[in-house]
Amino acid sequence: MLRATIDLLDRFRKRPDSHRVRALLSFIEDYGDEEDAEALLDLYLNHPEAYELLSPIRKLGSTETAERLFNRCMENRRVKAKFLGDVFTSLAYMGYQPVEEVLYQCLLKEEPLGSDECVALLHFSCADYEAAIREKILKYKNQNLFPEFHPLLASKVPDPDLPDLLYHWGTHWASVDCNGGLVLGLALYGEPERERFKQILWDDRWEAHGSATGTIRWTFIGMQYLGITFRELFREIQAAAKKGVDEEAIRYRLFVLKDLLELRIHWTDLPLRFASPLETCEEIYQTLFDWSENRDDNIIDWVSDNVENREYLDLYQTKELLCMKMEQEMRKEFALRELG
Repeated sequence: MLRATIDLLDRFRKRPDSHRVRALLSFIEDYGDEEDAEALLDLYLNHPEAYELLSPIRKLGSTETAERLFNRCMENRRVKAKFLGDVFTSLAYMGYQPVEEVLYQCLLKEEPLGSDECVALLHFSCADYEAAIREKILKYKNQNLFPEFHPLLASKVPDPDLPDLLYHWGTHWASVDCNGGLVLGLALYGEPERERFKQILWDDRWEAHGSATGTIRWTFIGMQYLGITFRELFREIQAAAKKGVDEEAIRYRLFVLKDLLELRIHWTDLPLRFASPLETCEEIYQTLFDWSENRDDNIIDWVSDNVENREYLDLYQTKELLCMKMEQEMRKEFALRELG
């Protein structure tokens, strides 16, 4: 067991500081193993409000870990109320098959599903439950406010009209307070919806980079799932500027890119086993910020040359944040090489 895990257990005997806890959990997730996952699960079972423990548990845990989580946290096909966080998602992430049938029973109930159930269901086939999913989605068609995460499951349904419906719904009806499921739901169709997903990024009616609403996290997951790089987004912005797109629209696109990049710097805990960050921070730095004789290759130089109003568009600060994260990632990479 890592010394960091022992430290964390000691801190929970007092009143743990959230920043220190996050730092320790990040280290444990990078360097820990099943023994650390088991210790963290014991901690979670005694402190069920500490939902942040679930991320390293699902990343490091085994089938036995998942079985213990399932047996202790589930009752009457529900997560016990005292256990906070994405328990269903963690079980599905670990590939724990017994939770699949529980999720299908949740799907058949009248009440709306939350993000935990919907994200967990994405890890399973949902075969024979397509009609139930379709009903859950269409029940709220074109409403302003609705159960946000039902549309996550749209790609499980063999209905060729659903992608257009989701896009129209998000563009013209859905509140930006609950459109995250629409954004990622479209992305999960894969390559056929790749271009339309990028249209959503640049359409301010969607506010796909909204951090207060949480939409940006679902947007980022969709971006990773579709294999869209930050370099690709930058090139699209440059192409739009050459075509004469007005400066306010270009500024909006730059803010979207900047916000997504800053999310990448601070958050890599994607809840889907089949979607993870594509680019290292070093790769992003090389493609956006590295010095080049061609000023079009460096985003700061390009913005300086092509955008007159640069208010609040502080890419120097973003660059510094990226450099700090790049150093952390490189230290981890070298440490893992030394260890193994």
